[in-house]
Amino acid sequence: MAALLRADAGARTIPRTLVEEQFRKIALWPFVYKFSVLPIIHYYDMRERLASLTMPILLINRADDALSPEAKTRWLAEQLPNCAGYHVIPGGERFFMYAEAETVNQLITQFLASLRARATN
Repeated sequence: MAALLRADAGARTIPRTLVEEQFRKIALWPFVYKFSVLPIIHYYDMRERLASLTMPILLINRADDALSPEAKTRWLAEQLPNCAGYHVIPGGERFFMYAEAETVNQLITQFLASLRARATN
């Protein structure tokens, strides 16, 4: 994502201190951040490989997410060949998936149900 942010003329970039803080946290708590996507989005440019991601993908984002700006996530949804859903959750909670658990769980449940329906048809 950082590469995407820098690629846009006039785009607002993520403050370097924010990125460095996240990497410090990952180094301090590897058991917590074991599956974090932060190293991936900051070190690898996946744009050329998006077409190969043919499995159904559900994207859920927070409207004001600084690490994953809505415009970038929308662009990602448009590039994925099988984006099964793209949803933007309003609100400023840092961990919106917990703060908006009912909404997020409903979206995931609907996504999984649609996969089951496809598999049985």
